[in-house]
Amino acid sequence: MTSFNGDNYDEVPYPGYTHKQTHPDRLMVIATLMGMRPAPVERCRVLELGCGDGGNLVPMAMSLPDSEFVGFDRAAGAIQSANDVVTGLGLKNIVIKELDVLNLPSDLGSFDYIIAHGFYSWVPDVVKEKILAVCKSHLNPQGVAFVSYNAYPGGHISDMVRNMLLFHLRDIPESGQRIKQSVAFLKFLAESQTGSSSYNVFMHDELKQTLEFGPELLYHDRIAEFSTPLYFFQFIEHAASHGLQFVGEADFTELQYHNYPAETVKLLEQMAATDIILKEQYLDFLKCRRFRQTLLCHAVTEVNHVPDARPVSKMFIASRAQPASMPVDLSPNVVVEFVGLRGGKVATDYPLAKAALAHLGEIYPMPLSFATLLDAARKQVGENTAGANTDDVETLSEILLRIYGTGVLELYPRGPDFVVQVSERPVASPLARFQAERGPDVANLRHDQVEIEDEVGRELLKLLDGTRTRDSLLEDLAAAVGSGKVLMNEEGQPLRDQDEVRRVLSRDLETNLQKLAKLALLVS
Repeated sequence: MTSFNGDNYDEVPYPGYTHKQTHPDRLMVIATLMGMRPAPVERCRVLELGCGDGGNLVPMAMSLPDSEFVGFDRAAGAIQSANDVVTGLGLKNIVIKELDVLNLPSDLGSFDYIIAHGFYSWVPDVVKEKILAVCKSHLNPQGVAFVSYNAYPGGHISDMVRNMLLFHLRDIPESGQRIKQSVAFLKFLAESQTGSSSYNVFMHDELKQTLEFGPELLYHDRIAEFSTPLYFFQFIEHAASHGLQFVGEADFTELQYHNYPAETVKLLEQMAATDIILKEQYLDFLKCRRFRQTLLCHAVTEVNHVPDARPVSKMFIASRAQPASMPVDLSPNVVVEFVGLRGGKVATDYPLAKAALAHLGEIYPMPLSFATLLDAARKQVGENTAGANTDDVETLSEILLRIYGTGVLELYPRGPDFVVQVSERPVASPLARFQAERGPDVANLRHDQVEIEDEVGRELLKLLDGTRTRDSLLEDLAAAVGSGKVLMNEEGQPLRDQDEVRRVLSRDLETNLQKLAKLALLVS
């Protein structure tokens, strides 16, 4: 995020992380489902406004070496950190500069994907205008822009707590004290909500969530000089004034509404048939939505807001959903429920869909091409796999699209960058190894942020440069523990005896390697 106000991003650095919803993979999938023809991610140009320390943009550049990435931010310290990483990794397809979005160079060129995450709601109006002007003037004809912002009506809840905080901090200018006093005030409010009134319950949940913010997020979000939610229709009107239109949301689940009562669904469908913006605005009212991640394109570009299932047959699919009961009954007309990571549920009686989900759950996180998945599913249900039946392709595509809308399934436009089989001389992502030298948070090859809390696991990750066998990995890990560089515990007690250290390391090595593979950190 970029600073345009009194919030000092060098004094209180804002740590950069991966944001999966901003990755060109995601933007391409959503745009394709909506009838657009976005640029293939393998060869595209990506611009991130307010790129911070490159925590989001650098992993993209690593995974897409034939694409070009450009990032700007005003925070000098963040840009220096970003370029240290770029230089350390030897990346040639990314340029990150310290620049004000109001003074971007005229020779910037055009981009297939433009990202402005955590930016629009936290800057003055003149910068809001510039963000959308950049999207209009630098977006390719089939390009997609990602703009996130705080939204009403849910934003009224955040506004209430923010205004209380600003009153409490009215005479406190220093950044560190503002953070300290904010936390103290929030705890005071939270600990005082002892009753069972609607206000007490409501405030308890809101304050709990706010206190879970890290100090940087609290400082740059809740007590920033600028923090201006707006209604969805207002944002779309602003975008339209710059010749841009609504494509969809980067989180596809946010477009869904079929879990409401039948009459509500009917009314929303009537709205959607004539005015998609109206439908989305009323959906915000129903959800009390407070944050949006909206995708935009040129107003002249053809967009179909009824997602098309046909492109699914050209995509890669992954899912960690597990069957609610085992074994999975693949018989026709027998409904089987699958449960996702965050409790999302889907149920189907279609044999190929049941077989496909069961298979994906077994091999997660590995995605499969639609054709490979269909072939595996048909084998499981005992069908002839000599040729793909057209009806099978259409039906399974439609079912997978509906499941994608629940968040239980992932769609990708290309195959994975990672492997799940651990080779004789394992290799971890160079970026993850680089980041592991600096702390427990690393970016994996699914553009997720993962935390390697265990010191042994972090040291193992750093050693996976492709030169070491299992035996040499054990030797180097044992040496790191023996030197005191790495602390090792067994059942909560520190291990110091070298024979015991070697025994435990040998016992756990394969398990730890498999964990790193499951975290999508290994490459071929």
